[in-house]
Amino acid sequence: LVYQPLSNTAFTVNLAAGTYSYEWFNQSSGQIVNSGTITVSAGNKSFTAPFSGDAALYLKVSSSTVAPVATTGSTSNISSTSGTVSATVNPNGSSTTAYFQYGTTSGSYTGKTANQTLSGTSSTAISANLTGLNSVTKYYYRAVATNSAGTTNGAEMNFTTVSAADTTKPSGTISINSGASSTT
Repeated sequence: LVYQPLSNTAFTVNLAAGTYSYEWFNQSSGQIVNSGTITVSAGNKSFTAPFSGDAALYLKVSSSTVAPVATTGSTSNISSTSGTVSATVNPNGSSTTAYFQYGTTSGSYTGKTANQTLSGTSSTAISANLTGLNSVTKYYYRAVATNSAGTTNGAEMNFTTVSAADTTKPSGTISINSGASSTT
């Protein structure tokens, strides 16, 4: 509960990350004037009463669950038909499902990797091997993480598969030193 005796003056409240329900109470009328919910990151949040006069702001934690953070990482082991993608995911204290989306068109993902379940409050490295890819093709990918507070998409990144190695055995004749030859 925050009492604000000065009309239309902003004040700050240091809040933990989460979702809060709020009510603005007008002291003069004895009425709740405005109410709703807000979701905030941890830190200072600025408030200003939506009316003139003495005001009271009532904040109540609705949910301390915060959406996860997904940060798309780099690739490795790129071949003509596969590649490994990586990311970090911070579950922010809630059970979180993470996976990668990928495809050959930016912003359009036709592939999805298996789900990985994470928990904890710090960033965790994840990776997945993408297989069955076409050679010399650009692929776009991103990390996705979801929990009860929401879904977060990491930034889109891309890589290009390499050309398939030519494994055809060479054949022909080589002429060496004035006409000597060798056939393979």
